[in-house]
Amino acid sequence: MPSTPGCQPQQGNARIWKRVVLLVGAVLVMLAVIGGLRFFTLLSSFGWTPKISFDMQAANLVVAQVANGTFKPDANGRVTLTGALAHLSSYGQIYVTRNSSGTVWILFQTAEGKGTNLRGYLYCSAPAVGAVPTTINVLGPQIGSPPTALIDYSVDHQIDPNWYQVHFDLN
Repeated sequence: MPSTPGCQPQQGNARIWKRVVLLVGAVLVMLAVIGGLRFFTLLSSFGWTPKISFDMQAANLVVAQVANGTFKPDANGRVTLTGALAHLSSYGQIYVTRNSSGTVWILFQTAEGKGTNLRGYLYCSAPAVGAVPTTINVLGPQIGSPPTALIDYSVDHQIDPNWYQVHFDLN
């Protein structure tokens, strides 16, 4: 049966319109994702960061491995976590400080804002007694060389006698 001269272009137009609609849809989805990321970046610039769940049980396993020497800090106080433990800290690294009295502090960085602003959880091998400190000076990430430095972290609150939630803000 002969085809009608006007039918072929309509089928071709339908395919073109399908592709255009799919392309426009994909662009809209990408814009929504990028917009959402910018929205969270904007909120974090005003000090808001989303709550990140922290696996305290797994973190205590890491603490035990630092204590028994399975995890050894490098010359800058860093330990790189791998596999199932890497999610406990941003970039899969924890920062270990041992002070002159032998107390071990372990920083688990869980969020990073602009610049070197960060939030995290800090373990102390000596259970706290008395008032909760307002700041604690321990090793943490630094831009430049060396990659770590002693930094005064503000204490948000004490979780238990060995754990603190902390942050560092430049602004």
